[in-house]
Amino acid sequence: MKRLGDAALRELLEISKATTPRPWYFHHRDDSLYMNAYLISTEQVENGDDIDYDPETMVAGTLIQSFLPVQIGDKKSKQNTEYLIAAANNLPAIIEELLELREKVGDN
Repeated sequence: MKRLGDAALRELLEISKATTPRPWYFHHRDDSLYMNAYLISTEQVENGDDIDYDPETMVAGTLIQSFLPVQIGDKKSKQNTEYLIAAANNLPAIIEELLELREKVGDN
């Protein structure tokens, strides 16, 4: 795998800063209105199924069964949603730490 240079890492940080502020949370709705939707939101609730649908807190929907274009062939919508959330919540700190360590050891 090709190593990401410092410029590419800084670009990833800028892309991250342009997105909806974190942390992001996973929500799953399985009712007649939302049809098993997997959602990402900035709102944390005790039971992810009870989220209020405020457009100000919604980040993305990764499985909405009533819309064919977002059905996923490998059936890993939940895992993909959880990965997106984990990456979004942690990647900026990992990149910053990597840049810091490279600067300390003179490897930039």
